[in-house]
Amino acid sequence: MKNAPRVSVVGFDGGTWDLLKPWMQAGLLPNLARLEEQGSTGVLSSTIPPWTPTAWSSFATGKNPGKHGVFGFSTRTTDGSIRWVSSKSIRTPTLWRILSDNGLRVGLLNVPLTYPPEDLNGFVVSGFPTPPNAPDLSAPRELFEELRAQLGDYVVDMDLDGVWGRDVPEREALALLERLEQMTRKRCAALSYLLERYPTDFLMVVFVASDRIQHMFWKYLDPAEPLYHRPEAPRYRDRIMRSYALMDQSLGQLLDLTGEDGYVFLVSDHGFGPRDKLFLMNKWLRHQHLQKQQTAKALLKSVSRRLGLWNRKGLSKMLPEGLKNDPCIDWRQTQAHAGSIYESGIYLDLGEAPDRGALDGLRGRLTDELTSLRDNETGAPVIKRVLRREEVFSGPFVSEGPDVVLCPNKGYYPVDFGSRPFEGCLRKVAGAGGDHREEGIVACYGPGTTPGGRLESAHIMDLAPTILYVMGLPVPDDMDGRVLSELFEEELLARNPVRQCHTTEPRQEAAPDDVYSADDAEAIYQRLKAIGYVG
Repeated sequence: MKNAPRVSVVGFDGGTWDLLKPWMQAGLLPNLARLEEQGSTGVLSSTIPPWTPTAWSSFATGKNPGKHGVFGFSTRTTDGSIRWVSSKSIRTPTLWRILSDNGLRVGLLNVPLTYPPEDLNGFVVSGFPTPPNAPDLSAPRELFEELRAQLGDYVVDMDLDGVWGRDVPEREALALLERLEQMTRKRCAALSYLLERYPTDFLMVVFVASDRIQHMFWKYLDPAEPLYHRPEAPRYRDRIMRSYALMDQSLGQLLDLTGEDGYVFLVSDHGFGPRDKLFLMNKWLRHQHLQKQQTAKALLKSVSRRLGLWNRKGLSKMLPEGLKNDPCIDWRQTQAHAGSIYESGIYLDLGEAPDRGALDGLRGRLTDELTSLRDNETGAPVIKRVLRREEVFSGPFVSEGPDVVLCPNKGYYPVDFGSRPFEGCLRKVAGAGGDHREEGIVACYGPGTTPGGRLESAHIMDLAPTILYVMGLPVPDDMDGRVLSELFEEELLARNPVRQCHTTEPRQEAAPDDVYSADDAEAIYQRLKAIGYVG
């Protein structure tokens, strides 16, 4: 007999109503349609920028990156090297830590940034970016072996090497979709097994197949795209729907299992849309005379020296991000350089103690120049708005984020990739893939919620305080999110008003350097590269 959690959270990584609504209306996702009818739904605003590690960390903490310390998939250590983020990079208590410390039983299945797993009152099977073949991806440690004994091979995520950014032959594409379906099927089976064997008060499962599919096949799913009408497109969509149907079945399982006092939440970390052109930030900065390239002799000396310091396998993780992706930068004569693709920002290099006026002046110049940038082919503006980091982030870790954050218009993506000879600042993207948008999804069903209700202004930081509220716990007053009171009937709110608790949280240290081995770090790099997150 399966055990009903008091609160269940289902994550559709990269979920967007732009795809889900038509499929619901066509009867392809009956349980999601039931959730919409019986509960409340809405658009869920993601973090700026809307990238997986930043967004799921804000979900987990109810806080912005300036308070939890995760600005992307990597973090810069005190010696200037780059380390991939892990659960230890989140430098403030998570929702599951708070629940566990209050004596509630917690279950996490494939939630991003939960590796290495915390020792909680319950269980954890970690999510992306868990290294392949990691022996310690579950807590208790023996749980993963128990799952393998029951289910056979269980994979946290798939290798998609060589697929991103190119046209994939049909046979290869169908085989890839088959593997994604099998991964999702195993995830559903693991969920059923854990529900039966491990009682929880709070349970969360995240399905990543939706994100991977949309990264690779968006233009076959969007009727506005020419590829949607290609002869092979219906065959792709039929296979794609098998994975979404499995995700829908797991959602239905939790809806059926939920008792009279239970809640089910559906969330995504971000939305999705077409990816048409890359904006090469470092190339553009050179055109603005804010960045210099090394001479051929200096470049050869620089690369040779670094190859001597680090072996080839470790080089791509150990170098500063801008140098890794574009070794031509002459750092002595550079005032600005791009952050990584998942930061969508620019860092300023004006010395250790820059003059405030010079800093503000350069930020202002970047804002004016970037917002006036046009696509030479279409005349469309590339960047919608430019924000100073203080406008986006707040808290003790603000200084670790980029100095300015770029919010691109639809179809454009700021990247730190190295540029090719004679290339401009915009590069057309090959392949059929899509990429992230700020507009994700949210839905909630449970006692006191309004059937068929609409959520108009929900943010991903609002989920942690809302879940604490429905579980009867006070909300820490340093959370940036709010309880989504519009979800609930007035009678419930009057009977159970929102409570807050004061927190005096000391600043935590950065993640230790030895979370990942060199081989683990290389494997993570290759997975991120395969879906276009690094160049």
